[in-house]
Formats: sequence, structure tokens, C-alpha cells
Amino acid sequence: MTESRQFVKREHYITQFSIRPFEITKGLCLTVNLKATPLEILHKRTEDIMQDIDLYEVMDNTGSYVNRNEMELAYRGFENYTAPKFRRLVSLLESEDADSEFNTMIKTNEWADKEATLLFHLILTLIRSPQVKNLVFDDEKIPEFLKPIFYRLLTTSQVMAVKLAKEHLRGNELEVALHFLKTSSESGLKTLAEHLMNNFQLRIYKTKGVKKLFLSDRPILIQEFKDTDYLLPISPNVCVGTTKLQTKGKKIFICNQIVYLSDDEVKNINQKIVKKAEGMLIIQKDSDIESVKEWQENKCSK
Repeated sequence: MTESRQFVKREHYITQFSIRPFEITKGLCLTVNLKATPLEILHKRTEDIMQDIDLYEVMDNTGSYVNRNEMELAYRGFENYTAPKFRRLVSLLESEDADSEFNTMIKTNEWADKEATLLFHLILTLIRSPQVKNLVFDDEKIPEFLKPIFYRLLTTSQVMAVKLAKEHLRGNELEVALHFLKTSSESGLKTLAEHLMNNFQLRIYKTKGVKKLFLSDRPILIQEFKDTDYLLPISPNVCVGTTKLQTKGKKIFICNQIVYLSDDEVKNINQKIVKKAEGMLIIQKDSDIESVKEWQENKCSK
């Protein structure tokens, strides 16, 4: 069996199950290449977008992979757990019965599990971003040999970081890495998860006009709106936003209504999505590109 069949090379930083609600037909998305001049619309297979070659991989000084696909397999485990719940929830929120179903989930306490699923999905989407990897590998203060270890600690766990260090490093470099991991035991993934799960709740937003939400290769808007630290589209008609947890004593006040977005509000969200996008955008119809062109021109002129 060849190596290409044994291992995953194209590693997604945005899960395929979360891209699928944006498909215009089964398996295909309507995308805009933001780096092309002029901008062009392309029909792309979901499996071919929002991924990089060997995004999570590490090589030794001989060019051999170390613990190949370890992160990919770890994230796949998370995906297998999250995907079915995510799909059911998106289907429910897209339906005409969304308001009554959402209200029922609040009253029966079913929402807590659904909310945790969406929060966990948001957390993983944040931590898997190529920008997180770039922040580590572009940081001149971190020794080169330590960067893969630091990145593994940031995006997975201390156990996986220690395992990589022992497989990847030798001598003094291994000693330094293990000392670093001993004194920096909290993973970035764990810290981020605890921060969001303990301090935030979700608000559900749904479009009520004709305009649809975009999805980009940097899908989460961070601190772009008052009282909403993170905003993530989960379908062309639905997005979720985090708000600070509201409590009084032991009582938690839940956002118990879906918030409906006007076309102007959707336009504002999409404009910010285009502004933050790295190179790829998923739209819903060909005419959407006219707005994208306008916003790109305004961005370049500033």
C-alpha cells in the first residue's frame, strides 16, 4: 500500500461537516478566490477546501515524519463525536419550527447539551486555525526546536506534547523541552475550553430577509460586535455568538429566544467576514460577488 493511501495529507482546519450546510448542491460549494485578480467564482468540492497539506505534521532533520497524523486522528475523534449533534442542531435551527423547538429545549434543559456541542465546535475551530500555527512558528522568541512542541501543547494536550518531544528531540534539546512542558502543563486547548465554557453562553441568530451568511477560511469574527466576543456562521441562515454568562446567585439567565437579523445586519456581518478572510470565501449565489468586490475595493483603498 502506498504512503498516500496510508496517511492523510490534506488536513482540514475547518471541518467538512461544518462546511456542508453552505453547499449549493451535494458536495459542492460556490467559492470566491479572494487572491485572484479579477475576483473569480469557482465551484469547489467540499473535501478540497479549507485545508492545507501536512498542516499538523512535524518532520525530523532527515525529512521523515514524526508521529504522522497524530493530531489529525485526535481531531477526527472530536469530529466523530460532534458532527451528528451539529447536523441535527443545524437542521432544527434552519426549520420553520425553530422558535418553538428552541423554546422547548430551553424549558426541558435539553439546550445545555446542544449549547456545549456548539461551544466545543467553536473552540476547536479557533484552535485549529492556521493562524494559530503561524503565530507560533513566526515567533522569533521561541527556539526553532521547541516550536513543534509548543504548538502541540497549544493545540492538544501535555501528554501529546511530551510524546512528540520524546520522539522528535534528543540530548539537551529534549531536556529543555521536557522542563518547559513540566512547568507549562496546561494546554492551550484546555485553557480556551475552560475559559469559554465557564464564562460564556451562546445566542442564536437567524436571518429573516433574503440575504445569506458567508463562510470564510477565517470563519470566526472576534470582538467585532458589542457584547459578542465570538461570532460564527453555522449555515447560510444561522450563526451563533458568545455573550458573557449572566448570573444572579446560583441562577443562570439563558438567552431563551432566537434573535432575527435584518438584511442590513447580515450585510454588516458578511462585510466583516470578507475583511477578515485570508483567501477563500463561500457564498450562496453568483450575484454575491458584486458585494464582495465592493468591500474588497474599499478594503484596499484604506
